[in-house]
Amino acid sequence: MKILIIVFLLIYNFYELSCFKVEKLILKSNKINNLKITQISDFHNNIFINERRLVKSIKKFNPDFIFITGDLISRNTKDFSKVENLLQNLSNFKIYFVEGNHERENINNKKFYNILDKYNVINLSGDFKRIENVNIYGNKFGTSYDYTSDLDLNFYNILLTHDPIDFLGNIKKYDLVLSGHKHGGQLRLPYIGQIIDHGPKFFPKYSKGLYNIEDINFYISSGLGQSICLRFLNRVSYTNIEIKNGG
Repeated sequence: MKILIIVFLLIYNFYELSCFKVEKLILKSNKINNLKITQISDFHNNIFINERRLVKSIKKFNPDFIFITGDLISRNTKDFSKVENLLQNLSNFKIYFVEGNHERENINNKKFYNILDKYNVINLSGDFKRIENVNIYGNKFGTSYDYTSDLDLNFYNILLTHDPIDFLGNIKKYDLVLSGHKHGGQLRLPYIGQIIDHGPKFFPKYSKGLYNIEDINFYISSGLGQSICLRFLNRVSYTNIEIKNGG
């Protein structure tokens, strides 16, 4: 019986790590007509994911932007071919990236950043981009985006940050904040949610999904991978976001 339980748990864990789901988020704003965003977070060079199926799913949604909110690789990643293949197959899209702790800690990260450049992925870590009526701000991991003037609230302002704490520690009136890092808690329980976070802190307030903080849409992705290959009631995922015109 014990062997059967162990086998079941191993198979179930493989399912959680390999069979991604697509989270869907619909928001409204009177600042823009229609905008489609795909957020990828915490991929961690996931060897279990069917990358062809992932690319096909993203292409079907056909986003205006792809935002990668950190930890595309893990700190111990040496072979970047899977990540390079993913970026190559998505290179027709406008892709923006902010660093996570694993990119910062990987000793081969120069090679990784060269791959970003190769496929025209824009590294917004500590930078800013304006595209028509959308402002996109990017955090470096462990910091809060430092701008010298107030946000222009006539524009739709988006912040990309790997760690939610970097936003929560310096809240500004963005329209949308996208983050990751928490992995949705890795292990979750029904009606309780995340058990423990990176702190480590038990039962943290913010772990996964959409929150409203001072009328700011604040979203935490549970991510497409795992540095520790363990998940429970928390399948890997990426998110498709539609922002439609409306007050």
